[in-house]
Amino acid sequence: MNTDESETLNDDEMSKSTYVALIFNNYSDIKQNGEKFKDIGFPWLLIASDAFQAFVIGLTSFRIYRETSDPLWLEKAKDEQGSSWTFEHQSNLMLAEEAYSSGDYEKAGALYDNAILLARRSKNLPDEALISELAAHFHLNVGNNKSAFDYYHIAYQKYVEWGAMAKVRKLNAFAHETFGAGFPSITFSICANGSTVWPIDSRKKEATA
Repeated sequence: MNTDESETLNDDEMSKSTYVALIFNNYSDIKQNGEKFKDIGFPWLLIASDAFQAFVIGLTSFRIYRETSDPLWLEKAKDEQGSSWTFEHQSNLMLAEEAYSSGDYEKAGALYDNAILLARRSKNLPDEALISELAAHFHLNVGNNKSAFDYYHIAYQKYVEWGAMAKVRKLNAFAHETFGAGFPSITFSICANGSTVWPIDSRKKEATA
């Protein structure tokens, strides 16, 4: 493998690692990987050899900007919007993140909704779950607690459908801490072979008992 191929592979692996950090809302890893992308050099579009990398770098940059207020990150996030997007829902999410970061909350809310709908239509379950959770974070951070609850519940359901068990548990714990007992809790059912664990909404279980 030559140097260029090795660097591309490392970039791909870092993009996947950062996507996982975004899914788990692990800001320390998001920030660390964002700094690694930045250290590679600018313009970042040279790093983003495909739409997935651009998507991840864009989301990372918007998140770091909101945490640090460093305009460099907002500039780089906007740079990624010049990429050629594979999925329209990703483009809409980037626009939602920009509106949120710029304080245009009404526009952001509408764009998050559109991104969720487009992800659902494209049957991209991981992105639909992530976008729903990002929309929930947005609403929670701007004081729309009722809307935040609803979007967290949607995200929870989508992570369950995806089978992302560790994320389901983490989101469930966060939502219970934030909203109390009104958020659905999780119990687990073990399949006959003992190898697969499936989450069950406790309210649904009680309703069918």
